[in-house]
Amino acid sequence: MSFVYYKAEYHPAGTPLFTAEDRSFRFGDGIFETLFVYKGKIFEPETHFARLRKGLTYFRLNLPEADTLEVLCAAIINKNSFDTGYVRLVVTRGENPADAVGYLPKHHNATLLIQTFAKPLPSLKRITLWQSSIIGSMVAPCKTNSALPYVMAMLEAEQNACDNALLCDASGRICETASGNLFWITGDTLYTPSLDLPLVAGTVRHKILTLWQGKIAEGHYALDALQQADEIFMSNIGTLIAPIAEIRPLGIIPKREKHALALREQIVAAIVVPL
Repeated sequence: MSFVYYKAEYHPAGTPLFTAEDRSFRFGDGIFETLFVYKGKIFEPETHFARLRKGLTYFRLNLPEADTLEVLCAAIINKNSFDTGYVRLVVTRGENPADAVGYLPKHHNATLLIQTFAKPLPSLKRITLWQSSIIGSMVAPCKTNSALPYVMAMLEAEQNACDNALLCDASGRICETASGNLFWITGDTLYTPSLDLPLVAGTVRHKILTLWQGKIAEGHYALDALQQADEIFMSNIGTLIAPIAEIRPLGIIPKREKHALALREQIVAAIVVPL
């Protein structure tokens, strides 16, 4: 039997835990983090937990377990005899008091849920992006439970026979994909949008920037930067690195993917045999 952690107790997976009054259900008022586990070990735990703690501070979520997240994750991995897959932490501001009106919280006391999902090491996947009509607008330090813009972008991509979506801000600057960070290589320089734009800084993004041996440029870029790129790829914890085969309807087809594949091999090696 698999268990989830909720309100300082373990419950059988599938147990109903939230009520209709929970602010995460009602307003998406919460944050989450997804960690990849291989053979019982978390990949890049420091980066994940640092991002989650930044989110707690930014969104004013008072979580009693904030200083013991690593211990709690290790405990549920052990309790579930968990080998390979994902550990997901969900933080919600909790239930609305009876006298609460509208969006304004009456308190900032947060509740933590931790669960595990068994999945193999992600396999290599080449994807096609759709230039989405959804506008990137929120600058946040972590992933939030209010992910409706990403949902809409993915639905739009699916409608156009694509795997994922490319999001820009209102000024047309490249931000991210619907589920990960975007990189491209032109010449010997690795480019990626800077963190002052509406995007979430991924843990695999951080790893890529530490592994890359050439020049790195983080900044504001229009779509024509992708027209000039030699290769384009996205990163997230679900695919690690996925080369972009095409960006529609722009007709962008990268010339190569060798650097993306080499970086992916390095990340896989870091997971399988931690450095």
